[in-house]
Amino acid sequence: PENIYGDYISATSLLQNAIPRIDAIQLKKLLQPTALLLGTKDNFTSQELGERIVSAMPHGTFYSIKDAGHLPWLENPAGFAKIIREFLEK
Repeated sequence: PENIYGDYISATSLLQNAIPRIDAIQLKKLLQPTALLLGTKDNFTSQELGERIVSAMPHGTFYSIKDAGHLPWLENPAGFAKIIREFLEK
């Protein structure tokens, strides 16, 4: 039980350091059309952050998936699939 906290801290640190850092300069170089989909109930990434990320992309499109959280493809598969289909048909 005492190790659980230490293991949690180690795992959290590993995850934080493993996440690639992408800045606006790199996003501006993304030339292909890109869709960013976020659930409206996502507790990890805000809609505002999603919109800021997409605004840095030359061909980025932001989509909100109603009543979905961090896993919109599982929480609202029909809404997710509809958006993907429409995006690919552009």
